[in-house]
Amino acid sequence: LADTYIKGDVLDLGCGLAGNLKLAGDRISNYYGVEYDKLVVEGLVKKYSKVKFFQKNLDEDSLDFEIKFDNILLIAVIEHIFNQKHLFNEILKCLKPNGKIIITTPTCFGNDVVHLLGSYMGLFSKSGGQDDHIVIYNKKRFKILAKEFNLKIRKYKKFELGCNQLVILSRN
Repeated sequence: LADTYIKGDVLDLGCGLAGNLKLAGDRISNYYGVEYDKLVVEGLVKKYSKVKFFQKNLDEDSLDFEIKFDNILLIAVIEHIFNQKHLFNEILKCLKPNGKIIITTPTCFGNDVVHLLGSYMGLFSKSGGQDDHIVIYNKKRFKILAKEFNLKIRKYKKFELGCNQLVILSRN
């Protein structure tokens, strides 16, 4: 769902194995991937020679790059970040004036009900991934976040039967 918004100069925070790079392909001008796991970053650097990858802790590290970005991605990442204020201050330093912040994250329903049932049925790990989730957003909480950082919600949509949500933020 978020891949239709991935274009131009892209900063992918919590990029994992760079799946978003594969999805967007030639719509990307510059791709910078940021991942916490050093071994993953080393593997990505070897695999992709024309893009840039960085190992950083989004809770505390600075995001200083030589370019600004049209789109900053937080795909299934924001719920894992403890220091949200630090993260958004860093994101705003990297965002072009007309840039967008694209976020996907579980809904309360997806996190609490679906993951709980899935872990009980053996479809997910016993924790259902919930132990790693620090904050679960809903639309109201996104409005509060947007107001705090002088951002505007451009789009809000639930998907995957209401288990996940897409939010697109931009500067006011």
